[in-house]
Amino acid sequence: MHTRLTDVIDEPTRADLRREALSLRPDAVDGHSTTPGFSIERGSVTSGFGGFCYADPGPALLSWHWTGPLARHITETTGATVVPTGVVYNYHRDGDGSPLHNDPFATELVVLTLLDGPVEPLLLHPDLADAPLVEVGALSERTGGHPTGGIPFDIRPTPLLMSGQAIPHHRHPASRDTEVVVAAQFFGVLASLTSGTARWRDSAARGVPGSARQLSR
Repeated sequence: MHTRLTDVIDEPTRADLRREALSLRPDAVDGHSTTPGFSIERGSVTSGFGGFCYADPGPALLSWHWTGPLARHITETTGATVVPTGVVYNYHRDGDGSPLHNDPFATELVVLTLLDGPVEPLLLHPDLADAPLVEVGALSERTGGHPTGGIPFDIRPTPLLMSGQAIPHHRHPASRDTEVVVAAQFFGVLASLTSGTARWRDSAARGVPGSARQLSR
């Protein structure tokens, strides 16, 4: 599942987040790795290829994540009760990519908001939704973190909601003149509010259209 969340962030809020993200860039943690292999932890698989830098949020992102209307909007969109969990700023510099992975437990849904610079599309692999994590990790290891295929979709200033825990995904490395800044906000699913939610989540796991609109590049 992936869908746009329209009318949840205004331009002044986006500008505040961008300023905060850029101010925190000097203290960002280097998340790059060249270690071969993969690891499985908290229900997610990650590989040792590529990566990017990341920084803890400041007051602006924390406020929007924990007290803003985003969780309520997600609940209205999906029919599932969600609560905010993790939140982080991601920085993608020249040559950065994101190797094949899925998101850990308590982060069933993720909202990605582009704050600065154009970024390459993520590639979703719904065909791997039911694959054992060890098989996903082995595929990532064989392909340097970037298997062929996948359904592309763009990260834009309009926030993008996706089921990052159910569906493995990756982004190819790319050359760029300026860094890309993305706000990543994670949400855990507490309960279903409607009988349709189960069908929506099943559709998300299979990567086929359900109650949420499917998007491509």
